[in-house]
Amino acid sequence: MIIKTYTIAKAIINEASKKYEPELKLNEKDLEIFKQYCDVIDSIGDEFKAEGVSVYINETDMTIGIAIDMPDIVIQDPAQVFYEIAIRSGGFVVKMGHDEDNIQLCMVFPSLWIKA
Repeated sequence: MIIKTYTIAKAIINEASKKYEPELKLNEKDLEIFKQYCDVIDSIGDEFKAEGVSVYINETDMTIGIAIDMPDIVIQDPAQVFYEIAIRSGGFVVKMGHDEDNIQLCMVFPSLWIKA
């Protein structure tokens, strides 16, 4: 993938932080862990030739969703990086992508904000 997941996520996280200050404060420690998750997602994108990534924040519970569009995904070995991120995410779904020829891997991660 050319665009890095964390670059996209950080812009969205910054917007949400501005919107919800001073009620919520970004937890920098959790943000650093989330950055590591994004690095793993980039590895998955590289391995399966991802064509795009999108990031969103669920404003109800402030969880972060990441969706990767790719032609296919084949998981045969528990040593693949997919297992690392699947275990750490709050859940994941594989569904039909926006383009009928692609699939979309969607993952949800816990909120990065704490009450101020």
